[in-house]
Amino acid sequence: MNPNVRAAILSCHSQFHYAQQAMKLKVQDYLLKDTFDPSELHDLLRQFKASLDEERLTDRQREQLRRMLDKNREKMKEAFIRSAIHQPIPHPEAWLQELKSFGLRTDDAVFLPVLAHVDRMQQAWKRFLTEDVLRYAIHNVIDEITSGRPEVVHFSYSARRSIFVFAFERSLKINPHDEAAACVREVLHHLRRSLKLSMSFIIGERCAAPRELQKELADLLGGQRFYLEEGAVVKKQPPTYAGIELFRYYDRAKEEFRNTLLDRRADVLPAVVRRWIGYIRDNPRPPEAIKDWVLKLALDLKLKVHAMQYFQTTQAEEACTGKSSRSTPCQSWKAGWSRT
Repeated sequence: MNPNVRAAILSCHSQFHYAQQAMKLKVQDYLLKDTFDPSELHDLLRQFKASLDEERLTDRQREQLRRMLDKNREKMKEAFIRSAIHQPIPHPEAWLQELKSFGLRTDDAVFLPVLAHVDRMQQAWKRFLTEDVLRYAIHNVIDEITSGRPEVVHFSYSARRSIFVFAFERSLKINPHDEAAACVREVLHHLRRSLKLSMSFIIGERCAAPRELQKELADLLGGQRFYLEEGAVVKKQPPTYAGIELFRYYDRAKEEFRNTLLDRRADVLPAVVRRWIGYIRDNPRPPEAIKDWVLKLALDLKLKVHAMQYFQTTQAEEACTGKSSRSTPCQSWKAGWSRT
């Protein structure tokens, strides 16, 4: 059960065939009780310990070497997939051979790419401290599932994003999308169970040639991820945006958030946030427009909060000195808001 165990036999029997049988069972020594000296046992245990320590050191060195090789291999794979997306493919056959070297079947195959995003990336960084540790943890879980499966290979594109490339024989009567979805759901299950991490997956279209796969990978890196729920497994879809102009509703959102902050209603604020997120999800706009809208809202609210603190301080000073060069506190607040 444990190939690293060390064993010695203490016996009253001096027959050679007993000792011979012990050696066949990988016993390290055979000591006779009638001539036994306790110092022999001490020496034997010291030998066992030295041998085990040497094995542990060798195992650690072997593990370090394996990790170094894995890390270099992952860097090669990342460089390959980035080049495949952002650089021309002058020799498709050579490109397929390189893809095959990573363990993916490429002979008479159709390809199906999948893009994966880590959900709640900021929280993941806080838990794993460094990008390398996060990458290594994710790689280990995914490699455990995909290792030895010639129909899929995993590439790390960045700490946040990963790419799966599936290959299916053209003649097989299966649904590639269903097969890929089942695989990534298994990955999602193990990431949640082992690392308490979630990922979202976007499954692309089937591709018959390297240049088709290149285009499909580039399309997957678009903005669809912005509107996905955590842990989603969906097909790639062309973006469809609502015809509304989001800034038409800017003043309404600013007023609602401002009043909530002024009233110090911390219990109400999450509901307000969810309501506006739901509105944006129901009326999608390009991600860049949403980010500009939210950034402007956050900056405006920050300025108003700072202004509120200033007027509170001014009123406190007037109360202490008994002097008032301003009107009532309510009027001062209103004047401050109008100026900001």
